[in-house]
Amino acid sequence: MSPGRPDGWSPSIAVTSGEPAGIGPELCAALLSDPLEARLTIIGDRRLLERAAGRPLPDERILQVPLLAPSVPGRLDPQNAPYVLALLDAGIDGCRAGRFDALVTAPVHKGVINDAGIPFTGHTEYLAARCGAELPVMMLVGGGLRVALATTHLPLSKVSAALTADRLEQVIRVLEADLRAKFAIAAPRILVCGLNPHAGEGGHLGREEIEVIAPVLERLRAEGLGLTGPVPADTAFLPERLAGHDLSRFAINRRTLEGMKADAMILHPLPRTVEIDKAIDDDPRAHYFQQARNGLFVRMALLTMIWD
Repeated sequence: MSPGRPDGWSPSIAVTSGEPAGIGPELCAALLSDPLEARLTIIGDRRLLERAAGRPLPDERILQVPLLAPSVPGRLDPQNAPYVLALLDAGIDGCRAGRFDALVTAPVHKGVINDAGIPFTGHTEYLAARCGAELPVMMLVGGGLRVALATTHLPLSKVSAALTADRLEQVIRVLEADLRAKFAIAAPRILVCGLNPHAGEGGHLGREEIEVIAPVLERLRAEGLGLTGPVPADTAFLPERLAGHDLSRFAINRRTLEGMKADAMILHPLPRTVEIDKAIDDDPRAHYFQQARNGLFVRMALLTMIWD
């Protein structure tokens, strides 16, 4: 239970069903079939969602927003572009009014929205504009990794010009502050990637690392921020490089073991990368090496049967 939350509390989460001709309605229908420790409200056209589910859906789980034109799976229609944005608006309004604790968005199709004459670069920028946020920072979280982006939804040809010292500093400050406030990390340690292959090879493959990234990191390190880099992006995600940084933490480590039962079993097909910290290899609940050995015997037995 979260601090300050009453017993039995569960979050109220709004889920937009996204592009009506895409996979969003089916994903939302599947979500309603799964037992989750959250109160879900699916935002979308009821008939569309019930068609995807193949059954009636309870009234309290649907926030009705009607389609503007009939929808056929796999067939994009610009007439429904305002409908897609209306889903987002309903979710944003609900969050800002306190009716929802969080907003989850199913996929949209940026191209068809722009084909309808509505400038749209992505969820990130749309949410920022609606909420009055000057600088949205996108973070991808999963599988033991936290990866934040310095730029969002730009053609590659425009990335270098967009990566200014001012923007990079703002992104890092937002990131560092939110790692403290939202992830409860007292002293964040952040690994910063370079822009160019091999982090520019000393300026021979680009000078952004020398002229933009390194000076920003040096200045912020002088203020006490825990920054490493710029490092080559092509090797940044090796376990040895990730170790000791809070944007890239192992999913299972000594700390997560504390919350596991004594008779739990930790399994993994190997080789392990960011999923498991090698420091837990000696824990009696770690069975992945035995799992790999057993798997080898099974594979050899199958191969023998095939060859014979």
